[in-house]
Amino acid sequence: MEYNNMNNIENNENVKNRKKGGRIVKLITLFFVILLGFLLVKRLFFTKNEIETTSFPQVEVIKPERGVIEKEVSVIGSIMPSDTFYVVPKVSGEILKIYVANGDVVKKGDKICDIDNSKQIDAAKISLDATEKAFNRIKKLYKTGDVSTQNYEQAKAEYDGAKLKYDTQVEFASIVAPGDGTIENTKMTKDTLVNAGTVLCYVTGSGSQKVEFGVTERILKGIKSGNKITIEKNGEKYEGEITEVSELVSSQTGLFPISANVNNMKTRFPQGTTCKVYIVIERKYNALKIPRKIISYYNNKPYIYTLSSDNKSIRTFVTLGVENDEMAEITSGVNMNTNIISTWNNDLYDGATVEKVEAK
Repeated sequence: MEYNNMNNIENNENVKNRKKGGRIVKLITLFFVILLGFLLVKRLFFTKNEIETTSFPQVEVIKPERGVIEKEVSVIGSIMPSDTFYVVPKVSGEILKIYVANGDVVKKGDKICDIDNSKQIDAAKISLDATEKAFNRIKKLYKTGDVSTQNYEQAKAEYDGAKLKYDTQVEFASIVAPGDGTIENTKMTKDTLVNAGTVLCYVTGSGSQKVEFGVTERILKGIKSGNKITIEKNGEKYEGEITEVSELVSSQTGLFPISANVNNMKTRFPQGTTCKVYIVIERKYNALKIPRKIISYYNNKPYIYTLSSDNKSIRTFVTLGVENDEMAEITSGVNMNTNIISTWNNDLYDGATVEKVEAK
């Protein structure tokens, strides 16, 4: 009896376990059915939305423009006075007296120094006295008709020549300013001997100033007398004009010396003050130009991306003309009606489909 009861209990437990297992299987099956349904719905709806919202690279488009394009370079220049007068004695001798110092402002004819050329003056005076006596004697005889006109004129010429030499020697003894301006770079010392032709000092003119600078051979090709330049000093800009272009290289700098006048400087700068000089070495009128930043290179050949009528990007090789930091002239490859892609996109390549958008 007990045995039968045990069997019944085991049978009941087995039935319960089978029912429980069945429920678990049903739950698992239901879970997978729901999951499968979700995936099907996602595929049907979400994939469709993704396809509908897929976008192409967005690009902005411009057209070339016509106008003036200039290529400008900058160099360092030195500000100098336009008029520089060199004070040079015409005779040798000791400096007896000095009337000026560096920084003094003088007028034309003001005394700079006195030089002792008394020996030359004495010699000229002896010659003058001798010719004067001879001329006075001939002049008396000429009045009485005892000498010819030719002899009289010859004696007068000798006297005039001797007087000129004497006056010149006297004049040479006193060195004066050759023009208005400021005394600079004087190295004169009293009682020292100076030779004829030695520069004692120079007078910088009080008028306009000029700029001197050097350029390389490449830049020289785009420069000629009369070209306009811009000078920048202490944040101010001034206009100038090239006056001298040397085609001989300076042995000191290895550059070609250039001079330019500057007439509108508000401040008179000290001689030799440095400044920045901007020179236009190439200019093109009515040039077809585009922004330089949109130009790329392939095998050292410049190209841009243009937009076709069916919204395809096309790698277009171009030929460049005059360039500066901002713009570049295009001499071939595009025209005024070409749509040029002006923005960069990582998905941009030759033949890529793109979406044109308005410039921001």
